[in-house]
Amino acid sequence: MGFQLYTRVESRFWQDEKMRLISDDARYLMLYLLTSPHRNVLGFYFLPEPYACFDLGWTAERFHKALDELLANGLIKYDESVHVVLIINFLKHNPLENHNQVKSAIQKLNEIPKTPLLKDFYEAVEKCSYGKSHYSSLLEQLDKLLGEQLEQQLPKQLHKPFGKQEEGKEQEEGKEKEEGKEYRDILSSETDDTRPNESSLNNDDIEIINAITTKEVVELYNLICVSLPKVVTISDKRRKQIKALLKRIRDRTEIEAVFRKAEESDFLSGRSGKWNGCNFDWLVNYNNFLKVLEGTYDNKETKTKSLNVLERLYKEELEKEMNSE
Repeated sequence: MGFQLYTRVESRFWQDEKMRLISDDARYLMLYLLTSPHRNVLGFYFLPEPYACFDLGWTAERFHKALDELLANGLIKYDESVHVVLIINFLKHNPLENHNQVKSAIQKLNEIPKTPLLKDFYEAVEKCSYGKSHYSSLLEQLDKLLGEQLEQQLPKQLHKPFGKQEEGKEQEEGKEKEEGKEYRDILSSETDDTRPNESSLNNDDIEIINAITTKEVVELYNLICVSLPKVVTISDKRRKQIKALLKRIRDRTEIEAVFRKAEESDFLSGRSGKWNGCNFDWLVNYNNFLKVLEGTYDNKETKTKSLNVLERLYKEELEKEMNSE
């Protein structure tokens, strides 16, 4: 018997508020996308319109009407130019459980046509990868593919347009290039060794991302991490790094958690005497931020307690499932 792919579709699918608000066709199409014979372990796959219409026995008009409804409700994304569909919460309900599944996922990822949806998929993977180290190789492959996409876009920006009608286009492409450079810089695992200048904090950091401003992030750090070097200024480079981090995390509670973990860690705070390189710039580097959040630098006693709590919660959840059956 050949390989069979199983997809988890929970019974509450039919009671979900979004499912109840959409039409029968849209609901049926969503169920089809979750169980399609063309799907993969990623929920991100090649699905030309004729394939779906043939499987469903629908006309193209009926398919597009239901598809538009799913798109409008934020349940999926679809790139018509290369016929790729992305199910937004697929990995939330069908997580990759081990390194072998991740290895298979990478193979499937490399088979997908190049599409801007790769960035959306990257964000979806990040949300599901907290505390799961086996996702690291998948994230690394996504970093690589996103980098290749950016490199392919750069040659287009090297040709200087002529005439006033092209000035706006040139400015827009320049902005995209700068954003791409910023994105790739932050993905680097290298830390920023810059030190604060002797000037006061600026008051112009008012852009709100995930319900917290860049200035508030610095204030939280200074308030919590009393054992680490104090931040007294927000340079342009530092501001960009903070904003890039905020776009990749869930909410401000993760910021507070990382700062508290850093202060409580004997290693990061310098109390152990083994290292004194931890500072604000090191903590807001995403790769370092994730390690601290996952407890990599927790004191041994704290790690043991955390593992015991997780084990107890897992047992309680398992007992609930067994009793419900």
